[in-house]
Amino acid sequence: MSNLREARARRGIQFRAATEDEKKIGYIGAIDGLIPYNSDSAQIRDWSLNSGKAFVEQIAPDAFKRSLAEDKDIMGFAGHTDDPLAAFALIGENLTATSEADGLHWRALVPDTPAARGLMTLVERKIIRGASFEFSVREGGDKWEKRGNQDVRTVTDARLYTVNPVAFPAYPDSELTVSLRSAFGGADVEAIAAAVAAKLTEVRQITSHDADWEQRQREALLYRSK
Repeated sequence: MSNLREARARRGIQFRAATEDEKKIGYIGAIDGLIPYNSDSAQIRDWSLNSGKAFVEQIAPDAFKRSLAEDKDIMGFAGHTDDPLAAFALIGENLTATSEADGLHWRALVPDTPAARGLMTLVERKIIRGASFEFSVREGGDKWEKRGNQDVRTVTDARLYTVNPVAFPAYPDSELTVSLRSAFGGADVEAIAAAVAAKLTEVRQITSHDADWEQRQREALLYRSK
């Protein structure tokens, strides 16, 4: 399995209030999300994939079938973060995921914690309006093809790590990093480093969680400036 942990963002999160039975056992509501199958992503450009060339991506049906059967630590986090207090769901406890014809449907019952109450308020008011997911592709778990001049990646077997309500569902993490790279064309090295340091905090909630991401971000910017 690849060590690269990737994140993708989609629209389409839904909220409902807790039922009386759910309230009795400590839940304040439920959040539903969807990872669609056979649906093109926005354009993605990632320097660790496809030689940095733009591509679109699809999730094949049952791409997460093995992960749902084997992995017992799939979690729900409010945004992309390692903060344990942002965790609100765990598969087999209050997170369920089912593969249906149109995609992987997930539902999280949200517990009564300060962070979860804030999350529910933001979802209800549609400030947080999309759902992201983090995954890594298993060995041989993707295929590439041409569709006219467009490179297309299809993910067929992947390890699912988290589902994440996010504020910016229209922009995959790698699409945003492309705009950062292109913004600094001829800047000097010190200016690039300072700009990256400032931007990393700002966009962290929609960025990939693989351990080398920040270093690869800086390297890509430096390469672009030469």
